[in-house]
Amino acid sequence: GICGGDVPAARVRSLASSLNGLPGAPGANDRLKLQQAEAVAGDIADAVNRVFSERVAPFRDALRSAGYTPFPVLEPLKHPGA
Repeated sequence: GICGGDVPAARVRSLASSLNGLPGAPGANDRLKLQQAEAVAGDIADAVNRVFSERVAPFRDALRSAGYTPFPVLEPLKHPGA
């Protein structure tokens, strides 16, 4: 994308692309990269869930109280280690 800074999805993509096409089973460094990717994916899920709970939910509730139903309630994202 055109986002600047440290975009979490870019870190996951970078870690995942280095694991693509490995000739054999992942080695110690590859397993470390997988753990790092899982941690970053968890950070992304946490950030998305935080936006929905802190920003979207109050806005949705205010719209509902005014008689509008713009979007449904969604389950939080789940990630490894949660």
